[in-house]
Amino acid sequence: MSDHSGTLKNGLTLGYAEHGDPQGVPMFYFHGWPSARVQGALMDEVAKRHGLRLIFPGRPGIGLSDYQPNRRLSDWPELMEQLAAHVGAEKFHLMGWSGGGPYVFAAVVAMPKRVLSSTIVCGAPPLTFLGYDHMFWGYRLMIRLCHVFPSVLGLLMRLGKIISGGSPDRPSLKRSVRRTR
Repeated sequence: MSDHSGTLKNGLTLGYAEHGDPQGVPMFYFHGWPSARVQGALMDEVAKRHGLRLIFPGRPGIGLSDYQPNRRLSDWPELMEQLAAHVGAEKFHLMGWSGGGPYVFAAVVAMPKRVLSSTIVCGAPPLTFLGYDHMFWGYRLMIRLCHVFPSVLGLLMRLGKIISGGSPDRPSLKRSVRRTR
């Protein structure tokens, strides 16, 4: 895995990983939750075969990226523009998994002339649109904790940050990767 980071105009650090073909066509991958840039290790060989340079940014507060107070989804395109400039990507593909889907939409709307294609896999819909009964039990628990015990949810989120901030060679992440294959 190739971990990197860059300093944003606001002084915060944005961490990212690169996989695939270093000379390939750039594609930014926006992870879901509770994932991070380490998910890229799963796609390295496929990206090499298809000539893609995969760039996996960690959103603010996840993995190697600094927390950004009062962050909104509408802040993402500016961060993307800075990261694209940092890695030398004028035009690029976008892919988002689950919770990364809204970040694809935000980037496409803000910079349509730079985006070669966009893909959302298992995109997370607005939660109030479908209700909560169909959701994974862990997500339903987090929503309830948010309303009843927000400090417990905060503790779980910090634990998720610690886990997602590591190398894919760590035993806990290796177990997670094995479960997804």
